[in-house]
Amino acid sequence: MFDPPRNVSAAFPPDDRLGIAVLSLCMAANDVEYAAFRAADANPPDHPDPDVTHRRRFYYLIRIAQGHLFEAIAALRAWEQGEPELRKLIQNLDAVGRKAASRVRGLEQRIGSKALETVRHSTFHYPAPCAGLSELGLVEAIEREGDLPTALDLSDEAGAPFRFADQLAMSMALASFDDKEIDGHIAAIIEGSGAFVLLVKATFVAYCKKRKIGHEIVD
Repeated sequence: MFDPPRNVSAAFPPDDRLGIAVLSLCMAANDVEYAAFRAADANPPDHPDPDVTHRRRFYYLIRIAQGHLFEAIAALRAWEQGEPELRKLIQNLDAVGRKAASRVRGLEQRIGSKALETVRHSTFHYPAPCAGLSELGLVEAIEREGDLPTALDLSDEAGAPFRFADQLAMSMALASFDDKEIDGHIAAIIEGSGAFVLLVKATFVAYCKKRKIGHEIVD
């Protein structure tokens, strides 16, 4: 058993490319896990929601979760291509880790990289002439959702005053999917997020073993 390092620079030396790759994935895993788990808890099925406040928060968190997951998968792919030692480390994970890696890669194939990129742009960019997302997506969302009421919600419980803007944002994020595909897509985002976090945990443990670094596990 190895002693835990005293600080982060000992665990991830700045000149260790593998360590930097693993640390980058740890950062992504935190964002993915937080957003996905919050989304899963945001819209309890048996909770009264007459003004769809919970549902709107759920939609927002799903957008954030899938945006982070897209970025996380992109980072994983780039690091595997640019750092052979990381690619080999993941290939040699235990069965649980390899299965998680397969599920993560399968998610991109299942949803499609173009659809995931659309989700990412519509989550982290607002329609504007200078942004990565033009106003065209918003125009198309208005055409699809033209009957939405434009009530202004100024209550303390609202969380956000413009309900219609939330729904249009979700419409933009899911523009690549048919109505019948949306529930399955959302389930895939939650499942894929869990798989990504599991993969990074396994990769971190394998990295510590390879570098003979002790680590603490806190329950």
